Amino acid sequence: MVNYIASSSFVNANIRTIDKRKYNHAVFNGLRCLYCKKPLTILYTSSTGKVLTCSCFRYPYVDGILYLKRDSAASAAVKLIKQGEEDKILMTLIRPRFLLSIPIWLFLIKSIHIHFNYFLLLLRCFSYDWKWARYLTKRETDTSFILSMFCSKFIKSGDKVLDIGCGIGQLLPYYSTQTKAVYAIDNSPLSLLIARRFFADKKTILICSDIERGLPFRDGYLTITITTDVFQYLRRKFASLREVSRVLYNKGQLFIIHAISGKGVVYGNAHAIKTKSVDTMLKKLKFNTITIFPNSHDSFSVFAAKNNHTKNVWL
Repeated sequence: MVNYIASSSFVNANIRTIDKRKYNHAVFNGLRCLYCKKPLTILYTSSTGKVLTCSCFRYPYVDGILYLKRDSAASAAVKLIKQGEEDKILMTLIRPRFLLSIPIWLFLIKSIHIHFNYFLLLLRCFSYDWKWARYLTKRETDTSFILSMFCSKFIKSGDKVLDIGCGIGQLLPYYSTQTKAVYAIDNSPLSLLIARRFFADKKTILICSDIERGLPFRDGYLTITITTDVFQYLRRKFASLREVSRVLYNKGQLFIIHAISGKGVVYGNAHAIKTKSVDTMLKKLKFNTITIFPNSHDSFSVFAAKNNHTKNVWL
């Protein structure tokens, strides 16, 4: 098994603890539906979760995870929230393959406490991608991870921060120590469940949604957005940046950490982009302070701000 050495910020996060935590519900005020664009409000609450509603749909919120997809899984989860069966709700939303469902059911048993490394090993034994699991255990040494940690130092106490494509949330402890309003969005409910169990504290709102559809926030609500190892996987890069610009207030900041430079498909579904193209896109979207710097010969990172007087953090 690969040994995982946790930093001080992760020491408490690596042991799974499950209790009835009180999540910060005031942060729902800035959320909106991706489909009808109306604000989300709490319809009702049960012992296992909440149901949020807009003018077109009802969305389940369970274990600090807001499921913002308009599908049959969401509808089934809303019914289960009324019945008070939390584990069934989570399994309904995750919908794992048969083999993978075995360790997840064990993971949901509240009397079982498991270390992060052992849980990944268990997933690998039941068909989870072993290469991805190994990468996760070593991620703290990755350049992109270290750069994102550096970005967290510029988060102030009153900031509203969004981690776009958060994965299993290994960077969230660094963001949540700086401010109370932290959001994290990812398309995988399993990744968000792992994030909730090991890395996300009770202040962090986890959102399961496809970021290609847009960001579920009202205009100008956020102050900082950070995306790490994600930009190359976005098919509609300009549309995604336009959404980021929309949800950032007029002095907001954007950090893009580790994007692949070049042209065309690099590997799998990763599409490279030229730094000049990124600069042009950001200028069209009224980002006035833009710094693009290379991480290596084939990757780069970006800092952009929507105010001429914003200090360049890289200098």
